[in-house]
Amino acid sequence: FICQSIADLLNVSIERGKNSSEITSLGCAYLAAFNCGIFEKLEHAEKFFEIEKVFAPIDSNHQELFKRFKRFCDINGS
Repeated sequence: FICQSIADLLNVSIERGKNSSEITSLGCAYLAAFNCGIFEKLEHAEKFFEIEKVFAPIDSNHQELFKRFKRFCDINGS
């Protein structure tokens, strides 16, 4: 639900990884290795990331989310 909502709101595809509980630590380790010169390019990180699901934006959801946001702003004076 959250991944699809983000994809719809931002109108971009969102990729959810298989090892999502470990992805933050893997990202930190990879950036540290990159900073130390162990890896020359950031593209090497892709081999550590397996995609479980891709959430593509749904245009009708995108439009509905913005209608709701506009109503919220009108009601709350934002």
